[in-house]
Amino acid sequence: MRSNGLAAAGEANKSFESDNISMLLLNSALDALYPVYDVIKNRGVERDSGMEAFAQAVKDGTEQTRNLEAKAGRARYVQGRGVGKVDPGAFAVYLLLKALL
Repeated sequence: MRSNGLAAAGEANKSFESDNISMLLLNSALDALYPVYDVIKNRGVERDSGMEAFAQAVKDGTEQTRNLEAKAGRARYVQGRGVGKVDPGAFAVYLLLKALL
């Protein structure tokens, strides 16, 4: 099952790249998820220590949105006023995944 999820995440990334949209730095919920894909792809997720890396990746991805101007989603319409604040969609993803872990 892990390999199916990893394959799906990889295909989603390819789709974004083929549409000339950078998967990273959009200031969106995807910014919280991409570091998670990276952890799973590069290190795997093992029961104990892997989950800590997983949780840290979600937190880091969410925090990265703080200094980005939105380029996707509804937040892009506020024209820079969201810079300095964590993206709400990314934060919601963080809270959801944190609760599941």
